[in-house]
Amino acid sequence: MDQMIVSDATGYLQASGRTSRMYAGGLSKGLSIVLVDERRAFKHLIKKVNKNIEGSIKTCINNCRISK
Repeated sequence: MDQMIVSDATGYLQASGRTSRMYAGGLSKGLSIVLVDERRAFKHLIKKVNKNIEGSIKTCINNCRISK
């Protein structure tokens, strides 16, 4: 029997973003460690995260104004 494999890209991005913090002195660097127990789910996660990042970059480029 085939199983449906789905990853949680939103949950991963929210959790991994919590490892870094902005503070008065700049940005603290964090670390995200992913333990893979299901290869198909991991591949799915990578695909969804890449789409999310590409979409965010395009949105920023289209909507952000850089002043000189």
